[in-house]
Amino acid sequence: MNFSARSPHAGRIPHRVIEDDASVRDAIKELLRAYGFRVEVYASAEEFLATAALDHVSCLITDLRLGGMSGLDLYRSLTGLGRPTPTILISGYLDENTRLQALSEGVNCVFGKPVPADKLIACVTEVLGRSSNGAGPL
Repeated sequence: MNFSARSPHAGRIPHRVIEDDASVRDAIKELLRAYGFRVEVYASAEEFLATAALDHVSCLITDLRLGGMSGLDLYRSLTGLGRPTPTILISGYLDENTRLQALSEGVNCVFGKPVPADKLIACVTEVLGRSSNGAGPL
């Protein structure tokens, strides 16, 4: 199934992947590119904040546990700055309380690792569709 054909945003504004594990970061980057999305990658939340054009983020895919600021804290920071960003959290250490907390705060999707590729692409596609029509979180 080609999900990129369903998204008018594919290829225009980059997705930002923030993951401290290089192999996971590269795998997500290649998966998204295979579906026609532009992708920029960062090893930490701090690197993202220091270098990214915060007005030009279509979707943020971030690990929950990073070396410094967590993925959930990054989401909270962007929201607090008035820059709510469609966000997908991933984690190898996910528990149900954390998942429910993130979703209640407005994170769009939360996945444990390994992330099922079809579910990640489906979430990205749905997030983009919602952000283009003004709808809220999934």
